[in-house]
Amino acid sequence: MPKKVGRPSKLTPEIIERLHENLSLGMAYKHAAQEAGICYNTFNDWVKKAEAGEQEYLEFLESVHKAVTKGVRTNFQRLNIETDDPDNWRAAKSVLEMHHHK
Repeated sequence: MPKKVGRPSKLTPEIIERLHENLSLGMAYKHAAQEAGICYNTFNDWVKKAEAGEQEYLEFLESVHKAVTKGVRTNFQRLNIETDDPDNWRAAKSVLEMHHHK
């Protein structure tokens, strides 16, 4: 197998885990990436590589999809729960709109 040249990838299990945690909270991709220590362009490059079938990035993309789904589910639950805090549903609605804008 040929040896890779260039910088080592920043794609580590720790970065994937931080992205997963951030996206599960409902954070936007850009903010989730920044908080995890990578730039948004890197995040997008990894998504494109995974979508192109590069094996090294498939686990990353699967984690992203699962985390976003979890975040959306959490915010839908917030919208469906009666609460004493009237701003709770507004925040959840805002997050959902951010992820589902056209």
